[in-house]
Amino acid sequence: MLAGEDASSVDLLRMGLTTGFVLFVVVGASLGARALDQRLALAVAPPAAEDPEADNAAVPDTALGNPVPGALAMALALSGWSVLPISDNLFVADTGFSLLFVAGLVVLSVLVVPLSAWWSGGRRAFHAALRSMALTAPFVLALACVLFAVALSARSLSARQLVAAQQTGLADAFGLPWLTMLNWNIWPFLPFFAVFMVSSWIVLQSLKADSAERPAGLFCHAKMRASAAAGDNAVIAAYALAVLLCGVATIVFFGGWSSPIDTRLLQLVPGPVWFFAKVGGLLAALMMMCAVITPNRRATLWRMGWRRVLPASAAAFVVAAAVARIFG
Repeated sequence: MLAGEDASSVDLLRMGLTTGFVLFVVVGASLGARALDQRLALAVAPPAAEDPEADNAAVPDTALGNPVPGALAMALALSGWSVLPISDNLFVADTGFSLLFVAGLVVLSVLVVPLSAWWSGGRRAFHAALRSMALTAPFVLALACVLFAVALSARSLSARQLVAAQQTGLADAFGLPWLTMLNWNIWPFLPFFAVFMVSSWIVLQSLKADSAERPAGLFCHAKMRASAAAGDNAVIAAYALAVLLCGVATIVFFGGWSSPIDTRLLQLVPGPVWFFAKVGGLLAALMMMCAVITPNRRATLWRMGWRRVLPASAAAFVVAAAVARIFG
């Protein structure tokens, strides 16, 4: 009995220390990123009397059109599919850390814009790219917190085990075993899915190279030049990353390759067909967000990252960890 009480005390102590560490990191990162954003905003903004094209004139066209950063982002997006199965027996690598690997790829993809700006050789372009990364970082961290919080329900970071965990759930509790869509994680984790979609959209906006996709008044001409330095490959890489994120959302929230209704007719449809149908629907939702969200709303979302989105996601992760620990 004493040994059990000691073990419980140790678990509570570990939970408290972990929670305190997460809150310390979030608060410290928020203060540091806000100071960095304000400092870089002053460095990015050119003087009023300065020609906006003066900084561009000193850089050769070969630097502005270098395809290497965009090709790197494309390689990162495509390599994510090596750990994502599209059916129960159709996958490249069955690892126990699929979500951790994909989260790392998203973080590396965000570094493409500063890399392209550095490659272009412009000082203000590089400062603007660093500011873009500082504004995008909270959404990347929020995306990771959401993925890990949902993974706690399956007690695994493996994509296949996440899909297997969604084979039972609310459908059995309600006495409707044929309505398998009720077992998907989208219902109990609907707010997590909303944060995932918004964070994915912000990450994609940081990669896209057309100026129409940027929040009005948030970046100057140097940021446009910084993204354009990656060439057209960066736009293709952004859409490749969008498909990867939609594949992750399909596995984490929508049951992967399982059919929404368990009937003999729908069982004839192969699993990969269901998987890519869900990916296509999520990709259409992301494209709809690009068309519906106005420039003013985009700027507001970018500025909410450190203040609201990341703290809320970190708190949700801590709550999910506590619930998974207490209720099993």
